[in-house]
Amino acid sequence: MDHNGGETASAKRRCEWAEGDPLLQRYHDTEWGTPLHDDRALFEFLVLDAAQAGLSWLTVLRKRENYRRAFGGFDPKKVARYDSRKVRALLADPGIIRNRLKIESAIGNAKAFLAIQREFGSFDTYIWRFVRGRSKRNRWRELRQIPARTEESDEMSQALRERGFRFVGPTICYAFMQAAGMVNDHVTSCFRYDSVDAEPLFAEKPSSPRQGSVMAAMKRMKAFATFDAYLAEQTPRNQAVIQELRNLVKRVAPGLQETVKWGNGCWVKGKENVAYVYSSTGYVQFGFFGGSTLKDPKSLLEGAGKFVRHIKVHSPSNIDEPAFASLLRQAAGLR
Repeated sequence: MDHNGGETASAKRRCEWAEGDPLLQRYHDTEWGTPLHDDRALFEFLVLDAAQAGLSWLTVLRKRENYRRAFGGFDPKKVARYDSRKVRALLADPGIIRNRLKIESAIGNAKAFLAIQREFGSFDTYIWRFVRGRSKRNRWRELRQIPARTEESDEMSQALRERGFRFVGPTICYAFMQAAGMVNDHVTSCFRYDSVDAEPLFAEKPSSPRQGSVMAAMKRMKAFATFDAYLAEQTPRNQAVIQELRNLVKRVAPGLQETVKWGNGCWVKGKENVAYVYSSTGYVQFGFFGGSTLKDPKSLLEGAGKFVRHIKVHSPSNIDEPAFASLLRQAAGLR
C-alpha cells in the first residue's frame, strides 16, 4: 500500500507477461490495450511490431527511443522519403534492429500508409473497420487462453498485404490489434482490464470534413451477417447503386460468392477477394482487387494502391457496364 492507502504499482495485479521488468510493466500499465486513434502512434506500432518479428517485445521496447530518432519521430511522410543512402545509415545504426528487410519494409509501409490516408481520410478510420469500429472486449482468465491470431487479424493481414504492406502476417497484426486496443486482451484479474475500455473510441473532432463523414459511417457500422443485411442499412440512393452493381456482378461473374468483410459488401472467389462496395456520403466506392495489374483504358480507376483500386459511383447512370465488366473479369481472373 502507498502512504495514501492505495495500491502501489508493484502490488497491483497485472498480466503475467508484464511482470519482472520495469519497462514492460510501465508499458503494460499505461499503453497496452488502450484504444488508439492517433495516426502517428498507429504507424509507430506498425514499425515496432514488424521489428519485433522473431524477437521479444522487451528487446524492441528497449530500442524504442532509438527508433523514434531514426525514423523521424514515426512521421510516415518523412519515412516514405527515405532513400538508399538513408537505408545504409540505418543499417549502420546500433540503436535499432539492423535488418535490411525490416528497414525497407518500414519505408514501403509508410508509402502504403499514406495511400490509405489519402483514400480514407486517416489510417485510423481504415484500420478500425476490422473490429467494426469498436474495441473487442475478451474475457481471458489465463495468459494461455489468449490466441496468437484471430479471424480479424487474418483479414487485416490479407487486406494490408493486398495494399502493399510487408511484415504484416496474422500474428503481427494481432499483436498490433492488442497494442492499439482494438481488442482488450488483459486478463480479467488485471487491474487494467476495466480501465482501458473507458477511453473514447473516436476523437471529438475529425481532422477534415472527409474524415468526419468516414468516422460517422464507422460509428454506424454493424457486423452484418449477409450482403442483404448490409444493403438494407444503406441510404436509398446508395442502395440503388449497389443493387445495380450487384446485378452487374451476377451477369458478368455468376460464380463469385457474396459476403461481408470489414463492414462492406464483398465478392470473393474461394478465399480470394475480387471486388467490394463501400458506401459513403453521396456515392458508392466500387473497388477491385488487382490494383496496378488492371488494364483501365478509360482511366476510371482511382487510388494509387498496388493491390486495390476503385471507382466512385454516384448514381446507377454512372455505371459504364462494358468498362466495369472488363475490370471485374480481370480482378476475378476471367477471360
